[in-house]
Amino acid sequence: MPGRDCASYDPRAEDTSVPFADGPQAKSAYEMPPTLKANELAPGALLSGPGYTVAPDVPTTGILGVFTLNADVGEFRAVGD
Repeated sequence: MPGRDCASYDPRAEDTSVPFADGPQAKSAYEMPPTLKANELAPGALLSGPGYTVAPDVPTTGILGVFTLNADVGEFRAVGD
């Protein structure tokens, strides 16, 4: 804009029809991270041992797997690749 400093320019001040984070476009659907099989992500020898087993389904964050370990002393989550 002529006569304005770009750093202080806020388009919302002049045009309230521009969609921002709280507008209708903010609710668009994104692809959800996949759930993979534990045996695709870790060697079979690591999926069970004395006192624990790893759940067969592993949800992911999109980058890392979130493994569920069922142990004699409780259930635990382990995040890894």
